[in-house]
Amino acid sequence: EGIAYSALSANTVEVVSGGNYTGDLVIPASVRYEGVDYSVVSIKKQCFYRCGLTKVTLSNSIVSIGSSAFFQCADLQDIVLSNTLTNIGSSAFYQCSSLKSIDIPTSVSVIEGQAFGECSALESVNLPSGLKSIPINCFAGCVKLGNIKIPNTVTAINDNAFVNC
Repeated sequence: EGIAYSALSANTVEVVSGGNYTGDLVIPASVRYEGVDYSVVSIKKQCFYRCGLTKVTLSNSIVSIGSSAFFQCADLQDIVLSNTLTNIGSSAFYQCSSLKSIDIPTSVSVIEGQAFGECSALESVNLPSGLKSIPINCFAGCVKLGNIKIPNTVTAINDNAFVNC
């Protein structure tokens, strides 16, 4: 379906290229290549950079989203994150200007800087319990952000995390 994968180990792969993918996309839990099944565990940095995706659903095998993975996906309106996701890379959803809400699963322990920066339509965010800090510029420029649930486990809100909100 135009998605490229690269082997990480004998039985795992990461999504390395989404090409010019548009519309709705479900990242599968596994792929088969030359008779071998591989578990899809991550999305590489800049994988879907400036793509035309409108909805992304991550299978429950995904544990990591790389830096700038969905950078400037202006049409992305909905993202369903996996319940096994632990890490959201820096600028992963930077300038996803159609994204209105995000529900981050409790499995996420690390959100890196600018992960949701400049998401100008973002109105609502549900952060996971267990999250310890909100990184620098995480929601910078999210001008419509009016509803955010910050768990009591957060002990640090870094510089400019909510600047220009």
